[in-house]
Amino acid sequence: SDDSALRTLSLHVEQAGGWMPGTFDYFSLGGDARQYRSAFEERVVFAGRLRLATIDPLGSQTDDDIPLLKRFYHGGTNEMRGWGTYEPSPLSASGEPVGGKTVLTATAEARVVIFIRLRGAVFFEAGNVWEDPWTVRLRDLRYDAGPGLRFDTPFGLIRFDVGYQLR
Repeated sequence: SDDSALRTLSLHVEQAGGWMPGTFDYFSLGGDARQYRSAFEERVVFAGRLRLATIDPLGSQTDDDIPLLKRFYHGGTNEMRGWGTYEPSPLSASGEPVGGKTVLTATAEARVVIFIRLRGAVFFEAGNVWEDPWTVRLRDLRYDAGPGLRFDTPFGLIRFDVGYQLR
């Protein structure tokens, strides 16, 4: 085992409706894998993340069985940073975000210590959100990359990223 690496795995399973009473009727399954590896006397940290999740309406198989807040969205400050909030997510005919039923995100980031509490970063991301459950089409992936700055404060991390759409 390498002491300079940290790995985390998480699994999310959720069911609403079916054999349980409730207004909604869906099954959700997702996983998240992360790895952090330090190098160059801990002045550089390489971070990687892979997230895959799906939500499937049960019973009548209608979109009304899945609440909007449980659907998947991309874009903004945490995933697919080169895209606007909800921009790469499924939209209604009028352009409103409706979310998708399957999400895939892969992120690679290198963080470098510049000065005590100030770090620079570069990142690359690939991902998308699909309208159908259990559906991943790699040819539909969208990509972005960019630089960033991180500043550790006593109150938490302040982060500034500039992402550029690659596709």
